[in-house]
Amino acid sequence: MARVGEAITSSRGERLSFQATAASTNGDLLCFEMYLPPTSMKPPPHKHPFQLEIIRVVAGEARATINGRTQTYTAGQTVTVSKGATHVVWNAGDRELHFVAELRPALKAEGFFEGLMRLESYNPLRLAVLIGAFKEEIRLSFPFNLGLHVMCALGRWAGYKV
Repeated sequence: MARVGEAITSSRGERLSFQATAASTNGDLLCFEMYLPPTSMKPPPHKHPFQLEIIRVVAGEARATINGRTQTYTAGQTVTVSKGATHVVWNAGDRELHFVAELRPALKAEGFFEGLMRLESYNPLRLAVLIGAFKEEIRLSFPFNLGLHVMCALGRWAGYKV
């Protein structure tokens, strides 16, 4: 379980620091700072079916596609993603992207982000098992969702756990 102030650095150079957790907000909010190097991988399109996501860019350049519309955000700007909106946010610049993200309500999203940061690589089977364990918090969008159930089953068969 994540703790306020806990920081995690991935093997890929991404850094996350929890500012507020489900436990510290009675489940109302998950808030974290994220630092993404310019070499970080663009995530697949996804949605948070029961959560509002707000991302405030502190430094660098973020690009976000929300329901098919792409826009660039820089320091001081805010990305707001409604519940259930298909979206992807990534580092679009040539330097580190620093942002503060909020998810309301928190649900169990901190567990997903802890697991994501601790993945040694983006092994598709490990990632499928992780995403499959957090269906209330994150769902992949078409076409990425098509094989998720099979990949998740294969990953569990191979011994991967959250």
